Amino acid sequence: MKQPVSLREGMTVHSADGAKLGKVVSCQGDGFIIEKGVFLPKATQFEYDDIAEMRGDDIYLAHERAQLADANWWSKREQALLARRHRMTPATEQGASTTTQGAVRTGAEYEKLGRAKAPDEIRVPLAEEEITAEKHTRDAGEVRVHKRVVVKQKQITVPVMHEEVRVERVPVEATSSAKPLAAETFVETTVAIPLHDEEVEIHKRAVIREEVRVTKQTFQEEQTATTDVRKEEIDIEEPKGTRGHLHPPAP
Repeated sequence: MKQPVSLREGMTVHSADGAKLGKVVSCQGDGFIIEKGVFLPKATQFEYDDIAEMRGDDIYLAHERAQLADANWWSKREQALLARRHRMTPATEQGASTTTQGAVRTGAEYEKLGRAKAPDEIRVPLAEEEITAEKHTRDAGEVRVHKRVVVKQKQITVPVMHEEVRVERVPVEATSSAKPLAAETFVETTVAIPLHDEEVEIHKRAVIREEVRVTKQTFQEEQTATTDVRKEEIDIEEPKGTRGHLHPPAP
């Protein structure tokens, strides 16, 4: 498959089940390279045949997250790619590559070539998983501030006025008895004297007494996360009957 016209650097790559793998950092003739991320411990090259669908700036591969996390799947994939490239290489180029100075092939390739010539060097890649951390914001709860109304009695003292009557008997001097009597003498009469007092009328109005300020603060703390990582190691089996031919690699 040739490079799609719309594929470019910076596009986001996802697995078939939607897991985000990283961004495209390079487009080459035989494939494209995805940056190192959570599921890819190092920058990884994929072929254009690995693309199942493209939606805008998103690329979806034909492989699910479980496959990409399986070391056996990667090993089988690498062997299949080597076998396919070997079939596509012309016979003249195969012969030349075995005699080229500094050429490096895997053991499987030399078996396919009929073990015509034992290599001076065989390289066995060993992979190791690295871990990275991503942070996501989540809801940790909420704080509710509820304002309620409390009713209580409050007393206030106000001075008020009221009127009363006082009755006095005052003796009349003897000289006053000579005055003529009024026409109402010996007539029953009633005199009305109005009395007044004050009553209290209470008025209420709302005033701001104080305010409560609620502030949200952000704090940083360190949290330790633990996971299992895989690492490939190599075991050397020395042929029987030989001694001192193999030098195990340094750990």
